[in-house]
Amino acid sequence: MFHCLPAEAQAAEIAAAGFSDVELACESVVDPATGQLSRDHAERLRDAYARAGVRMRQVHYPLQTLNPAVRAIADLPASERAANLTHPDERRREWELHCAEELLGLCPLLGIEAMVVHPGGGGWRDEAELAQIEARNLAALRRLAPTAEQHGVTIAVENMARAGDRLSYGADFGQLIALVDAVGSANGGICLDTSHANIVGIDIPAAIRAMGHRLVATHISDNLGTHDNH
Repeated sequence: MFHCLPAEAQAAEIAAAGFSDVELACESVVDPATGQLSRDHAERLRDAYARAGVRMRQVHYPLQTLNPAVRAIADLPASERAANLTHPDERRREWELHCAEELLGLCPLLGIEAMVVHPGGGGWRDEAELAQIEARNLAALRRLAPTAEQHGVTIAVENMARAGDRLSYGADFGQLIALVDAVGSANGGICLDTSHANIVGIDIPAAIRAMGHRLVATHISDNLGTHDNH
């Protein structure tokens, strides 16, 4: 909610609200002068948060793409503006994966230990489409794992809720557990979003037990059971 503010104001507002540890929206790391990730801006952000006494523990990969070619298309549907690490278009997918690698590279500078990502793919119509979604997610995480390991950052895949009238890929914790295990990286895990879990009727204590050591990050919020209320 603070990412539209300058770095100093972000940190001051968060500290004034009584928080000492936060997850950054990736948009906070984006240089407002260029609309892209920037080491110079990341350094300014680091210094501002340090002065405010706020620690950046994790960062969320963008919800909307930073790809300038996509953002320049005025009439593009909102769903096509999503930052999708498994986008079916190879050029879009490659751009997002490169952006994720760049963000992972900035994490040590910011003291960030985990990068939260949404699994790609949305809902599916049949088993064949689900298999394609699973394969693209596995390929994306295997691509990112060496960069995460190099920089000492954990990639946390977030559980999802619905895509229209269908369950999203990753709403089922069994899918995420299988995905993380298949990647086989010590720098991979799961981010538990309690709001998403509540929407689809997940038994959260049971999910926590099933995830075990794979649970590496959290989004803790409540809702009325139909959609995110945060």
